[in-house]
Amino acid sequence: MNKRVSNDADSRMRTLVLIGVLLLLALIFPMVSNPRVMNFAILGLVGAILTLGLNICFGYCGQINFGSGGFFAIGGYCIALLEESLHTPFVFNLLAAAIFGGVITLLMSMFLVRLRGHSLALGTFAFSLAIYTSVAKGFKSFTGGEDGIRLAPLVLWHETTASDTFYYYLIVAVLAACCWLSWTLRRSRVGRAMLEIAQNEVAAASFGVDINKYLRLALVLNGVIGAVAGGIFVKWAGWISPEYFNIMSNFTPVLSLVVGGVGNIAGAVVGGIFIHILPTLMIGLAEFSTLIYGVILCVFLLFLPRGIIGELQQRYYNRGIIRNVNKVAGE
Repeated sequence: MNKRVSNDADSRMRTLVLIGVLLLLALIFPMVSNPRVMNFAILGLVGAILTLGLNICFGYCGQINFGSGGFFAIGGYCIALLEESLHTPFVFNLLAAAIFGGVITLLMSMFLVRLRGHSLALGTFAFSLAIYTSVAKGFKSFTGGEDGIRLAPLVLWHETTASDTFYYYLIVAVLAACCWLSWTLRRSRVGRAMLEIAQNEVAAASFGVDINKYLRLALVLNGVIGAVAGGIFVKWAGWISPEYFNIMSNFTPVLSLVVGGVGNIAGAVVGGIFIHILPTLMIGLAEFSTLIYGVILCVFLLFLPRGIIGELQQRYYNRGIIRNVNKVAGE
């Protein structure tokens, strides 16, 4: 028993040390990077936030959601329209984007929450396409259509505008908050109910789990986090257009989870960063991007089904078992 407690304490200590090292590296990163690398970092971290939101719905509840592009667009256009029409401060606009994203997702979930599997995937994809069509063609007088809306630089104080470093630290803070939320949710009663739904929905229902309630909550959290990611990205970019929220924007977060590890917080971060900076890295191969994404998906499904982080954790776990067995055999 004492050995078990000691092992758990050592594991927690290693985790805390790793988190501390990662935070330290994140804090000093802007001091050792150049503007191009900083752009990559911001794009990747925004993708990680978006993927963490999807992980609650797909990773915890086991329901594929192709509506991430729609959530992203809601947050972005909420920021842009509030700034253009009411000239309200960015903090207020970001909070409003999160609330509006949650409300719209809640309304959408009332119609889609009874669907499962591919039906839910198609339903959320239709929702995202409806958002895209609305901003691109339906409400052109408000959204600017394909021409988009240009946003003013964020003024911090007096005439000092926000730099990439400011946005980087803001995104890191939001990413850390999303990781903490995901970790806390997973360890809570709500998170355990979501995991039970993913493992066996019939068994979960037989134990009194309200399936629709928890799926609705997962979708709303996904919508809120996606809207926050979209709002920050649009303000950093200084411009918003429907091209940011095309069809591929709904599939890249799903691919990010498959690459990093479905249901894994660290996997969502790693996969989100890698997949969302990949188009910038292979800009010379842009016309083959869909093919490359397809090849990546097939490779991971066939050879790394747990994703990068999932496979590393499994190998570490297997090594621990072998080490303990050898230790017991030696005794």
